[in-house]
Amino acid sequence: MSALELQSELELIDRARQGSVDAFEQLVFNYQDRLYRFLLVRADNRADAEDVLQETFVAVFKYLPSYRPKYRFSTWLFTIAVRQLGRQRQSSGPADSLDSVACMNAGPEQLGIQIEQQRSTWKTAKSCLGDAQFTALWLFYVEDMPLSEIGKVMKRPVSWVKVNLMRARRRLSKELQDYRFESVASRNEVTL
Repeated sequence: MSALELQSELELIDRARQGSVDAFEQLVFNYQDRLYRFLLVRADNRADAEDVLQETFVAVFKYLPSYRPKYRFSTWLFTIAVRQLGRQRQSSGPADSLDSVACMNAGPEQLGIQIEQQRSTWKTAKSCLGDAQFTALWLFYVEDMPLSEIGKVMKRPVSWVKVNLMRARRRLSKELQDYRFESVASRNEVTL
């Protein structure tokens, strides 16, 4: 973020703190898409992601006076979102995935969906990595957060972030290689 963008963001935050609805709406507009994508890949479904997104911005509005400008606003925002998602998961308990029900009677459409999901790196990452590793990977590559900021969001030391990013990359790389091998093998079986 450039110095000009940072100054503009800090001005929006100050105006929102003083009660400007327009300034708060602009902050929401600036971050809602990024935050929604982050929540969408972590939540069980779209409805949960939308609920957590809304709860996050309600909490941001409520706690905006406690935000300290010496920290990046995005770090503070994503920290709130992670907490809200955790609360939402605790209150809802384990959910039955529609994918697991659909796989029991997998037809051609379901198999096509499964193949498409496997092609998506982020879907694969979500399925093979733990929640913490997935979050660290997402914040690093998609949100372009520095390691220190990821550590703050996740309440972990930078060394933990580095190690888990390395482990996540290795695990994801292996998973993607296994998928490529299986898909080539299955294509060869079909042509035989």
